[in-house]
Amino acid sequence: VHSKMSVALETTPGEDDDALTDFFELHNNLDAAWCAVLKAHNIDYDVLAQSTENDLKEMLVNICKLDLLAVIKILNAIRQTPESLLYRVLHTTQISIVSHEENKNADMIQKESARIQKSIADISQTLSGLQISEKAAQNIVNDVFDEMVRIANQRRNELLQQIDEMAKAKSDRLQTQQNVFNERV
Repeated sequence: VHSKMSVALETTPGEDDDALTDFFELHNNLDAAWCAVLKAHNIDYDVLAQSTENDLKEMLVNICKLDLLAVIKILNAIRQTPESLLYRVLHTTQISIVSHEENKNADMIQKESARIQKSIADISQTLSGLQISEKAAQNIVNDVFDEMVRIANQRRNELLQQIDEMAKAKSDRLQTQQNVFNERV
């Protein structure tokens, strides 16, 4: 069995019992009966606070015979306590040591990533400019053809009017000639 567990089982209840009771009272989702079970097995707050997760599970399940719900709630409460080992393990900043070559490669990757991001931004800007130019070119073509259609329609109307005027003039002249011949006959 683990050394911390052995120490916990060999100690007698004393002043640490108050810290254990305070801990259980602070976390109101913990059952006071569980605290009594821990005290009956001479497990004090310091043992809870300084034990690893595996040691705690073994103590609470195998020695104290607590059910799974009790074990989970006690572990969660210990994880929330800043002075506990579990809290420190969960909130420890991980430091990675890398070689000079790895650091150089990481810098190269960062620079390449920045270059790629700039290229993407440039492409997006060019694409946007192309779309604007395309729209402008379409508008110019539409405007030119609209003007050509307007001019063609205007010229058609002028020609139709001239044809009407010429036809009327010819008709009037022919009518006049017919009238002259009719009078002579």
